[in-house]
Amino acid sequence: NGNSSYALSKILAEEYVKSWGEAHNTNILILRLPLVVGANPPGNLGKMISAITRGRFLLIGDGEARKSMVCATDLPELILRNTDKSGTFNLTDGIHPTLGQVELTIAEAGGYKRSPRIPAWFANYISIVGEFLPSFPLKREVFKKMTMDLTFDDQKARTELGWNPSKSLTKLREYRTQ
Repeated sequence: NGNSSYALSKILAEEYVKSWGEAHNTNILILRLPLVVGANPPGNLGKMISAITRGRFLLIGDGEARKSMVCATDLPELILRNTDKSGTFNLTDGIHPTLGQVELTIAEAGGYKRSPRIPAWFANYISIVGEFLPSFPLKREVFKKMTMDLTFDDQKARTELGWNPSKSLTKLREYRTQ
């Protein structure tokens, strides 16, 4: 239900792929992934790990925003087991840890100091100012991502695809201690 350019591009891509599958009588399995845990995770989780390891991550408030996660290693087997299926499925590990729990896991596993915390009201103010400073890292969009829950329901995947994922924080700890 997103309305950003990024969300709209994903919606259009899904619609195109579904149409193609129908036109070619081909099974189409669309998997919607949240934060992906892996040895070198992409996206926001990778950025967070990099910032923590360099001592440049700030946790906003108590880090109570919940985030759905999924382990990259769980995906190939799920796909291979369901080549005869079609549909759109959200995948998560069903736990939805807080950003504070994710930060703690990364810090403890890698032997890093816990990240400093800044009050949410102050971070909000800084993010407004950051909009006017080109290279400033805390912009409104980043503030929103760090303070809003982003969780998904994977019950359909559990029921229809036999989805039984690993615990993402456990896997994240394993990857960070290797």
